[in-house]
Amino acid sequence: MPPSMHAATPLPGLRAMRDAELAGQIAEVHARSQGGYGAPRVHAQLQRDGQRCGRRRVARLMRVLGLAGRYRRRRRQTGFEQSLR
Repeated sequence: MPPSMHAATPLPGLRAMRDAELAGQIAEVHARSQGGYGAPRVHAQLQRDGQRCGRRRVARLMRVLGLAGRYRRRRRQTGFEQSLR
C-alpha cells in the first residue's frame, strides 16, 4: 500500500481507543458522585475499581469532556463571629 493511502484511511490509535474507553468510565464515576468529584477523586475511584491510569490523564479527559468537580465555598465571617474570638 502506498504511503499516501495511509493518510486517506486513518484508524484510531491505541491511545485514542483507550482514552475513549476511559472517558466513559470517568463520566460514570463523575455522575455517581453527582458531579462532586474532581480529577483526584475520580482517579482514586478508578484505581479502587482496578483501572490503571494517571491522574493527569484523568484530568485531561475531564477537561475534554467538560467535567469539573464542585468545590466548597468558604463561610463568610460576620462581625458577630469575629467578636466571639
